[in-house]
Amino acid sequence: MHPSSDQLDAYIARTLDRSARKQVDHHLTTCLRCTLRLETGASDPARWERRGLLQRLVPSLPVAAPTPAAAEQQPRAAA
Repeated sequence: MHPSSDQLDAYIARTLDRSARKQVDHHLTTCLRCTLRLETGASDPARWERRGLLQRLVPSLPVAAPTPAAAEQQPRAAA
């Protein structure tokens, strides 16, 4: 079975658990179609940004929306 796009995204981000990562690793060694999907996803310019003095490429971190509880804890600006 081919990994889903979400699984490939997690594989790229290295957030898959060990057993799932091993399954995707094994599948990628035998499936050219999925290997090309992985390559296309991993090389997407939106996933990378340049940081630091040497402008090294590092993975972009997705910006998570604040949870309602976190939004309530933030102090409100005085009017």
